[in-house]
Amino acid sequence: MAPSQSSVLDLLHAPGFTAAALPRTAAVHALDAPGFRWLRLSRVFFDVPAAAAATAAPSTRREWEVCERVPPAARDVGESNATGAESGAVVEWRPDGVDIVARITDRHAPQDDRLVLVIQYRPPVQAFVIEFPAGLLDEGEDVATAALRELREETGYIGTVTSVRSPFTYEQGLTSSCGYLVNVKIDAMDAANCAPKPALEADEWSLMALTTPLATLPEDLRALEDALRAEAAAGDSAD
Repeated sequence: MAPSQSSVLDLLHAPGFTAAALPRTAAVHALDAPGFRWLRLSRVFFDVPAAAAATAAPSTRREWEVCERVPPAARDVGESNATGAESGAVVEWRPDGVDIVARITDRHAPQDDRLVLVIQYRPPVQAFVIEFPAGLLDEGEDVATAALRELREETGYIGTVTSVRSPFTYEQGLTSSCGYLVNVKIDAMDAANCAPKPALEADEWSLMALTTPLATLPEDLRALEDALRAEAAAGDSAD
């Protein structure tokens, strides 16, 4: 007999998913690391109610190490990423970025729609990575405005936001950083999109925009990946 399985909606009614079982954050302590503008390490302390796990004692205090983005206001004035370390204040969680799914459409040839992507060198993985255009929200900036700004800066294209999806996490066991997925329509017939010119920042020295037909997207990405691997292998052998 096959084991019984619960649906997603069934899980919402399970004891561990009730409001009484939701852990409560007690404090967030940022670790002192002067000179880091964009990131900071923090230690989150939270209380786990007995209803959350059969093995947990009532109000068990636990902790988790987290990598956080420095808020725009603190980043721009050059504050230490240790801000709030003494008070242990609980920082309000909020999405801090946008990932843009930009589709170039031609009303005269809808079968030829193309997807806009970028490729850039990412030092943490020591490799070129194919990505959606993306970026961080400026202080007080709304999601749609940020998405259109980042799209134009990284690719040169202008477009119209068609939808904004709920925030998603990037690596929830490591960081509190998360972002919105924004769908953008780019009119291929708009003169501004005929010869797009990015406005890259200094740290985007390796970023290149590319477009690929949606009809052949999987094949094109595999071909690009194979080419990048071959290029990397050739470089290793030369060294």
